This record gives sequence, structure tokens and C-alpha cells, in this order.
Amino acid sequence: MTDLFDDLPPLCPACNQKQSTPLIFGIPSQEMLVAERLGDIVLASIADDPEVKWVCGNRSCGQRF
Repeated sequence: MTDLFDDLPPLCPACNQKQSTPLIFGIPSQEMLVAERLGDIVLASIADDPEVKWVCGNRSCGQRF
């Protein structure tokens, strides 16, 4: 399976975790719901800050950046 995103995630600014997940806003498609279940993306309803694009992969951190 091909990766959904070509972008390499930046390091988490809070804990320096290398693995992060893309944060997607809006009404999800069926494919997006499947991708979220697989852990490829994180869905959110409303963008409070349009600059936020990633969620830290460290579950104890969970920083959005």
C-alpha cells in the first residue's frame, strides 16, 4: 500500500517525537474514515488554528502543531 502523504512530519515541538500523524479538518469522506481507523490520519471538525497540521504520535503527548 502506498502512503497517503509524501510529507515527512516535523519533530513534535513539545517532546521531539519523530512520528506524527496528519490532522485533517472538515467533513470526512468514506476513505478518510477508513484512513482514520487505520491510524493514517486524525480527523477534526473545525480548524481553530489553520497552521496546525500534525498530531504528535506519542500518545502521552498528543501535541497538535
